Amino acid sequence: TVCSMDDRLTNIMDYLEDILEYNVLGGKHTRGMLVVLAYKLLNKDRVTPDGLYESQVLGWCLEMFQAYVLILDDIMDNSLTRRGKPCWYRCHRFGAPIGNAAINDAL
Repeated sequence: TVCSMDDRLTNIMDYLEDILEYNVLGGKHTRGMLVVLAYKLLNKDRVTPDGLYESQVLGWCLEMFQAYVLILDDIMDNSLTRRGKPCWYRCHRFGAPIGNAAINDAL
């Protein structure tokens, strides 16, 4: 049977959510917090809710980039675990190992 576009989009969004929750959450988030701290320090009396929000978004973007780098590093090093759990490329999805498809997931 052919899936509707809504079904495929839902599956893609679910998969993307899995990737982000598995690889981005759980770290120390030092880089992301430093972005917000730098914004506050550089703007001192001019901190605005919009500016704070934008620095938080940028911080999360940096965290996602870090997760991307770690996924690729784990593949190159043939690592087994990251943060106490199996590396993303070693996980199974849809009954098969993710393997090198993790490179696409990272992007």
